Amino acid sequence: MSWLVFGESNYTSPSCCLIIHHERSTSPNTSAVSSDFEQDNDAYSLFASFDYHITDQFTAIFGVSYTNDQKEITISQNNTDVFSSLDLDTESTLFGVPIGSIPTLAPAVPTLKSLQFLPPMLGLPNGVEDNKTDDSKTTWSLRLSYEINDNINVFATAATGFKASSWNLSRYSSPFAADQAALATAGIEEPNQVYGGRYASPEEAMVYEIGIKTQFENGSFNATIFDQTIEGFQSSIFIGTGYVLANAGKQSTQGFEFDSNYNLTDDWSFTLAGTFLDPIYDSFEGASGIDGPTDLSGEKPAGIHEVSITAGVVYNFEVFNGADGYVRADYLYESDVKVAENTPESLTREVNSVNASTGLAFDNGVSVQLWVRNLTNDEYLLSAFPPPIQSGSFNGYPNQPRTFGANVSYQF
Repeated sequence: MSWLVFGESNYTSPSCCLIIHHERSTSPNTSAVSSDFEQDNDAYSLFASFDYHITDQFTAIFGVSYTNDQKEITISQNNTDVFSSLDLDTESTLFGVPIGSIPTLAPAVPTLKSLQFLPPMLGLPNGVEDNKTDDSKTTWSLRLSYEINDNINVFATAATGFKASSWNLSRYSSPFAADQAALATAGIEEPNQVYGGRYASPEEAMVYEIGIKTQFENGSFNATIFDQTIEGFQSSIFIGTGYVLANAGKQSTQGFEFDSNYNLTDDWSFTLAGTFLDPIYDSFEGASGIDGPTDLSGEKPAGIHEVSITAGVVYNFEVFNGADGYVRADYLYESDVKVAENTPESLTREVNSVNASTGLAFDNGVSVQLWVRNLTNDEYLLSAFPPPIQSGSFNGYPNQPRTFGANVSYQF
């Protein structure tokens, strides 16, 4: 048996009061949700690669791959949260009148619905939904490589990619809206049934790139320009009680990346690498937003930094016979970016982090190291999400603070 009282009052008389009486034969007066998910995944891939030397310097490499991915899902739930299972549009008051049909009480229904964040989840398999996916795809790649000399090589690549269906194995797993009529006809809808989606469909990628690889006596430099397009891009957003999976119609990224190293002397070495991206959702209707489904078409994806730079320096030295030492430092910069799709534009992340370490290694196998992570104590969020019920607030996971440590090891 459960009672719900909703309303507001002052010290003299109540201005509004809503009482719902619902009975269910349960013994302990507790509410709990226990969900079990099982995924059986069978996958195999057949691939082959062929090299053809057009000349001694010019080589063509062709690859082909066939992938088959089969998944079978079993979902069950024991949900004793009575309130979340009520259909507040049709649930009757103590007087036998549906709440939604009472003009003075109907405005309270949306507020009450916001508190129903753990409704019953329809299990799989059932008489309507398919609990299996069977995906297959043949992909290919073509690479042309030309060796200018012993130190410089240039290349061009075109390739396709494939990712099989991804099932929603969280408490927010719910039937597709397209199955609503069939579930109602079969009479197997859960009380207060919600709809969203069981899985994200496969995604297919196409990428073009041109690049250069170099190797010299004191260092190396590699660089690539690329253009990548993903049809059916799989998006996963955490909403506080589970994950929402969706497919973007199209997501594309153009970019440039490089990495390099330079050995100034036998003791000093430097590294520098960077990635510059221009990502965008070409088409993404029905994405998960702060206030529900939204259209992100033309927007930049959250969590993808447009600029990422890493730099490092290492100095090696000999302390005395039988002991070698080093001092190392590295720097990471990631440009400001929105933390997650379903968070405000103002909730962003920029990274400026420095790590450092120094150590000694002895001939007898003993090594000693002192290190510090996030030396500058940079603060940023790894991810964020809107919690249930608390409208307008957001939870986030902070990065690791400045941390010092020491390691002592012995090799034998």
